[in-house]
Amino acid sequence: MDWVRQLISPDDPATAARRAGFDKSTMTRWGQGGSPDPERAVRLARAYGAHPVEALVVMGLITAEEGRFAPINAREVIRSARPEVLAGELVTRINMLSGTTSEDAEPWSLGDHETSESGGILGLDRQDQGT
Repeated sequence: MDWVRQLISPDDPATAARRAGFDKSTMTRWGQGGSPDPERAVRLARAYGAHPVEALVVMGLITAEEGRFAPINAREVIRSARPEVLAGELVTRINMLSGTTSEDAEPWSLGDHETSESGGILGLDRQDQGT
């Protein structure tokens, strides 16, 4: 399935199966056109940060209407995001990984990039948000 290949990239199927907590034979069956079961589809989505409902829709287990969910291509969303939005998200995640709280973190700046009327990039000045 193209969605699975895109989701797990650059991992191989064996790595993806291990990361999702199931046997690699499941990935082999999917690659050969086998039908995914809901539990494993959801586990794979969660392991790679995709929405579980997206997995169920893309894999044909439920319709988009049933899930009230329009599947999105996360990579395309990331590619279309403004650099300052991505940078802010990266800072947040790095702080989370390092155990830095928002009170401990240094305010971040992206230099002379475009700012909103409120003065911050997209109005997201960390100093003013209290986050």
